[in-house]
Amino acid sequence: MQFTNVDQKIAGYTAITDGPDPNYKKIDGKWENDLDPYVAIHRVAISDEYRGMHIYDDSVNILTNFSVFPAQIEKLTDFAAVSPAQPKNTIVPNVDLNMYSRGLGTRHLLGGMDSSSRFVKVAFTLAHAPKSDDETESVTNFFNILHSVEQAKRLDEIEPGKFEYTMYSDCMNLDKGILYFTTYDNNQIDAVDVNS
Repeated sequence: MQFTNVDQKIAGYTAITDGPDPNYKKIDGKWENDLDPYVAIHRVAISDEYRGMHIYDDSVNILTNFSVFPAQIEKLTDFAAVSPAQPKNTIVPNVDLNMYSRGLGTRHLLGGMDSSSRFVKVAFTLAHAPKSDDETESVTNFFNILHSVEQAKRLDEIEPGKFEYTMYSDCMNLDKGILYFTTYDNNQIDAVDVNS
């Protein structure tokens, strides 16, 4: 059992079974993979006091820590025409416009430090980033995506004289137990085998 506390009050409860669960020894059908360990979530309950909290199907694979998830998804609509390709001249098709720069398809992409701007930018970057089964390439792509929205020092003031910034970024290969990370002062991707 897991209790979630907010301001020293119980906000929620979950019953989670880590590993073999006697309730699933006999099932109708078969497991997709019966070799890997699994976790079964039996119950999730949220106190009436915290009603309105939601779990969302994250169709874009991006976590948000401030704005409500549906609002972030709706904001993507404003950028539906953003593309990695050069734009087509639809305003005056009979005029040969000078496409003066590469990357004009992304010219309306946001670049602010606010949560919504960073969400839109990482959604675009993730959707168009190369996908790979190669771990080195996947990890490199992951950090390139995160670095595209990291916060530099002194750009996001949270109160007078106090600034938020990206201190580190990390990801983990859960199968192998390898933690990959970069820090604000060192963008080289380092790895630690947590099993050693």
